[in-house]
Amino acid sequence: MNEKKVSLEYIMARYMIKYKRLDYLISLAFSNSRAKTVNLFIDLYGLYKTIFSRTYRTDTNNYKAFISNIINICGHYRQFFKNIRVYPRIFIISSFNVLESTTKSISGYNKTMIDKLMNKEVLDMVTLNTELLNIITPYLPSIYYVHTNYESSAVMNYIINTYQEYKAPNIIISSDLYPIQLCAYNPDTVFIRPFKSQGEDSSMIVVTNDNPIFKDSFWGLLSSLDDLSKSLNHSYLSPLNSSLLFALSRYPLRNLNSLINITNAEGYIYEVIKDQDVTITPETLFNYIPDLINKVPQSTLENRFRALDLNYQTLLFSNSIEKDLLQFKDLVDPESLSMINSKYFSEEPLDLYRL
Repeated sequence: MNEKKVSLEYIMARYMIKYKRLDYLISLAFSNSRAKTVNLFIDLYGLYKTIFSRTYRTDTNNYKAFISNIINICGHYRQFFKNIRVYPRIFIISSFNVLESTTKSISGYNKTMIDKLMNKEVLDMVTLNTELLNIITPYLPSIYYVHTNYESSAVMNYIINTYQEYKAPNIIISSDLYPIQLCAYNPDTVFIRPFKSQGEDSSMIVVTNDNPIFKDSFWGLLSSLDDLSKSLNHSYLSPLNSSLLFALSRYPLRNLNSLINITNAEGYIYEVIKDQDVTITPETLFNYIPDLINKVPQSTLENRFRALDLNYQTLLFSNSIEKDLLQFKDLVDPESLSMINSKYFSEEPLDLYRL
């Protein structure tokens, strides 16, 4: 049986949005901004979902291609922003998004990713490359690598809200949709989903939450995916309640099956909040609609909500030992960088200096 092989270069190039499309998206989101720096978060989870494929075999013959392509992605975006006279700090966030406490409380949570991680060949390759990435990034100007066992979005949210010295507009690049919540809770924050098809770049953006088209861009992006629901387009709900909506209905991106129809779920939440931009919890929902308990077990909904809720997941991370291990080093040491390059990448040196 011939198994189709796909190169890492091909997979990872999908995360490099074409400059023409990127120029349009950034102009749409930040037309009135005078910022000279931005925080650019690159969420590796979206890449992991593709690299750990069950429909084709990722070619791992070039064993260090992963790290070289991550460097290329960073260089791609750094050059774009330099062209418009903006300097990006780049945060590379690495997580498989299978937090043990969540997978224990919810049977089958993110089972697809858990199953994919059984591919030892790809896992070993990714592990080696990310270990090397951790060694190299302290020597790269304003490029930081963070590995976490928590939700990648929780780490991004923690960084945005904790490190005041990095206060700037935030741009999240991910093909996963969990991080879309960051736009609802944080000002000057946008989400970009890279997407290419038949040579065309159709990447989509969720603009800042003070932008008149924020709600339409938020629900419009979600409704564009077959995995969710077309009915979300032009939803009347506040995006602050997206986690409750998906916990109450379904969230196939983390293997959560339907509890009730998404249209009915939307109606229940709207019955409580109307047009207000407020966040409610499952407890509030059950208090206002007691009959809901006959359709949805309260404990089930609460577990699903906690798994999908950005604020709860951020709280878990902020109370963990991991948050104390965060370090954002800028080591100016060309000699050490050259030594690392020659030691680990003697056959194909990384093009580090254009960063």
